[in-house]
Amino acid sequence: MIRIVVVDDHEIVRRGLSKLLSLHENLEVVGVAENSTAAVAAAESLDPDVLIVDQRMPRGTGIDVVKELRKRKVHSRSIILTTFSEPAVLAEAIHEGADGFLSKDTPFEGLVDAIEAVCEGRRVIRTHFRGAIASPEIDSSGGSSHAHRRPRSSHDLTEREREVLHMLASGLNNRDIAHALHCTHGTVKNRVSSVLAKLGARSRTEAVLHAAREGLL
Repeated sequence: MIRIVVVDDHEIVRRGLSKLLSLHENLEVVGVAENSTAAVAAAESLDPDVLIVDQRMPRGTGIDVVKELRKRKVHSRSIILTTFSEPAVLAEAIHEGADGFLSKDTPFEGLVDAIEAVCEGRRVIRTHFRGAIASPEIDSSGGSSHAHRRPRSSHDLTEREREVLHMLASGLNNRDIAHALHCTHGTVKNRVSSVLAKLGARSRTEAVLHAAREGLL
């Protein structure tokens, strides 16, 4: 049974989503919260497997919740729900360690799949973007990059490179990818470099952003 806390500042959304999730045989809603402060308190006291958090709330954002959970070493997974998907917000969510980033128009079964996926240690990104990726981009080390390369067609990616891309989006490091693909660390390093070059990306985060925007994930 996956234990869930639902976080949204609108009561009707909290109640509706909680009821829907509770109808699923493998899910249990153990708490709700209406703002970021209450969300962190609920995570610490209830120890849920997953928090489903609205990005835009009057008193702190979904990303604020993710940051505070990490700061307090709370190990609950987090899925951010958003109405408008802005690339800079997705970049920050990935950088801060959000496990999922979903549009609110995601079908219910898609949300359930995402909950199960993040509990298995995978990162899930299902969104559509408003506008182009902003500059400067947040890279995987928390710095900024100001130069951008023109991406090549996504069809240039080989089947194996697409597998590597999906693993990057799931937050796996080179060692984990090498283990999953039964190849050497050097081979993975070369494939990651090739993926970044083909997508015109300077970092893993930027590659995942581009892939999400182009519907490759």
